[in-house]
Amino acid sequence: MYRAWGGNYAVSRSDWSDTAVEVTLLGGPVVGSIGNGKPQFNSGSITIQRGNNRLLVYGIGEASRAYDIISHTTFYNQFPSECQPGNKKNSIFWAGASLSETANQGYHTRALPPGYTDTVAAWGSSIDRAEDTTFYTYWRASGLEANNDKSAIDKKYHQVAWTREVFFLRPKLVIVHDRTTVLNNGDDRAMFWVFGRNISAVTNGVSSGVTRYDAAYQGVYRGAFWSVLPAAPSSVSVVDHDDLHFLYRVEVRPAANDHRNDNWLVVLDAADSVQNVNTVTPLTATNADSVQFNDTNRTVVAFPQSDPPTLPMTIQLTGQTQVYVAGMSASTNYKITASSTSVTISADDGTHRVASSATGILAILNQ
Repeated sequence: MYRAWGGNYAVSRSDWSDTAVEVTLLGGPVVGSIGNGKPQFNSGSITIQRGNNRLLVYGIGEASRAYDIISHTTFYNQFPSECQPGNKKNSIFWAGASLSETANQGYHTRALPPGYTDTVAAWGSSIDRAEDTTFYTYWRASGLEANNDKSAIDKKYHQVAWTREVFFLRPKLVIVHDRTTVLNNGDDRAMFWVFGRNISAVTNGVSSGVTRYDAAYQGVYRGAFWSVLPAAPSSVSVVDHDDLHFLYRVEVRPAANDHRNDNWLVVLDAADSVQNVNTVTPLTATNADSVQFNDTNRTVVAFPQSDPPTLPMTIQLTGQTQVYVAGMSASTNYKITASSTSVTISADDGTHRVASSATGILAILNQ
């Protein structure tokens, strides 16, 4: 098990083997530039790989191979001076004035980030919570909206708020929960998830309202992806990035743009074969977004729907299970009422008390 993080960048591995699963999160300012000093809008991006086999890639370089021939025209499409089409190649949140907007958050971040200037004393986004145990690693990146720019259409900031939580359930499951706010009800908004070659839709055994894609290339299985929230009929589409055929972006949108706040939940399983993929089952819950897996502990991972959490919070269960609720108030006592069919988290009244960790993880063994 290996982990490292600061306020901006984090990495965690399942173990030290050559086939370990490695997860990274960029939670600070953007670090990439695609031309003329214009940013790549990679803040908030996640990568996942098992050994050398990448499931969720980071930018164009990790998805291509030596035998991919990029012509002059293709190179220009990737790295134009206006940087309009080239930015949408990282797993990030995007919001704009309308679907017709071509530039990803305009041309610049709201302020020049570190690396572009040596005068930056503080930045709006950071990994502000991090915890590592034998069973999981948890990160929260807050203030990610600081990395976007004005819309190219109306010159307004449409990405008002974005907080990303990553829960790495060892040895191979990664649960990502996002809460976002856009400027106007009608704003286009999407969560981008970027893969290498050959992703395919899977419907057999997939829960209602959930979308699944599997990734494999040249006989090597790379893992599975589930979009759980927003639930169907959300819009999920696959885009071949600039028709290169080796970089594919899954774009997830809510069913309607008639609101400002959205919760998003995806699961990525870096399994080494389709037979070793865990099932993902969304659970009925009050004031929580939650999923359950068919691992040994029938583990449930949940997140509050709001920050701070709204109580009481109830999660419907299926038998004995290990429950992790991430994103609770740090080092706080809660009242836990559990049965074989549900667990309820309430404000502390001195009974059935369970304390959250210093990063707000509430671990409940429901027997």
